[in-house]
Amino acid sequence: MKQVLANITRIMSTLVVFVCVAWFGLMILSYQQELRAGNTDMAGIHKLDELAARDVASVENAIQNSRAASAQQPETAETQAEAAPRADMKTRFANSVVMGDSITKALEDYEFLDSTSVVAKNGINLAHVQPELERAVELNPKNIFMSYGMNDLEYLWGNPQKFEELYENAVRTLQESLPDTKIYINGILPIQQKAIDKKPLYGNVDAYNEALVEMCTRLGLPFIDNSGLMQQEDIYQEDGIHPKPHYYPSWLENMASKAGI
Repeated sequence: MKQVLANITRIMSTLVVFVCVAWFGLMILSYQQELRAGNTDMAGIHKLDELAARDVASVENAIQNSRAASAQQPETAETQAEAAPRADMKTRFANSVVMGDSITKALEDYEFLDSTSVVAKNGINLAHVQPELERAVELNPKNIFMSYGMNDLEYLWGNPQKFEELYENAVRTLQESLPDTKIYINGILPIQQKAIDKKPLYGNVDAYNEALVEMCTRLGLPFIDNSGLMQQEDIYQEDGIHPKPHYYPSWLENMASKAGI
């Protein structure tokens, strides 16, 4: 009899665990479906935010360590030759601000631009961009170049409509506070297939960029396509998402040319 009871207890415990796991899985699936349909607000997304944030943080910590190591390398003839073009870019962007995530933050980390020309944060998405908007308003630049979307691919579970809505809210906040500032929108960079294979949501880059082009057309904002710059040799970091340092001079030149600075 004791053995029978023990067996029953084990079976019941297994069933309870199975039900809990199944329930959690259904909850995640439900949130994904609701968000794709546009039927949930940001509070629903926040329940899944931690899950995506862990992966983003681990990747970006590795990138940050790599940048720090590069910055500590001793000067060579090659790095000395780069000093003049870098100084020129810092001057050209002295009255401008580039806003974005970890890809943008590298402009400051690699010392391509001064900190007063970069308002960026690792792992940032448009649902949490308010502090960065306030910082940009404080700087009161002539030009703002916005570059968001990489983290929104995961955070918004592949919902380009919600992405466009949040982006437009951010743009309008800046326009209301800085009516004389010209705003430019950078497209999301292409992501390598190996990264998409790990996280299929990264495959929505084209749909998100199409939403950005639609927004820019509707609001009369210049759209900057940098995808061609990612065709340079050995341009991607190991994660297949972030660009290596030699991408950034080309990006700055592309933005500067678009703005005529």
